[in-house]
Amino acid sequence: MYAQESKYDIAIKLYTQLLKKDTPSLAQKRNDIVFNLILCLLNTDNVFEINHIISTDPTFKDSPEYAFFNVLVDHIQQKNILGFMTTIRDYGAKKSLDGIKTTLLLRIKTRFMRI
Repeated sequence: MYAQESKYDIAIKLYTQLLKKDTPSLAQKRNDIVFNLILCLLNTDNVFEINHIISTDPTFKDSPEYAFFNVLVDHIQQKNILGFMTTIRDYGAKKSLDGIKTTLLLRIKTRFMRI
């Protein structure tokens, strides 16, 4: 909810706290939490924290979300808006994108494609 309201600092803090908990119910959602955290970080000036998050969660590197993230970053670096949007569409066809992810991805597109 905080992420959708552009309260990224609060959302980042909450996602980080969730990742510190080691409960069976959160284990199944871990990659989703990491991915939401990364999307929040991409919407801030704290993008360098992403490498730290990924390095401290080795299971994320084997996830479809990680592969998706890497392709998005390539498109951002190349300022390839068509590739960025096509990648989101293709990923959304395979895995459902919830409202939070959709909102964050659109904000990332707006933010990085203007630079």
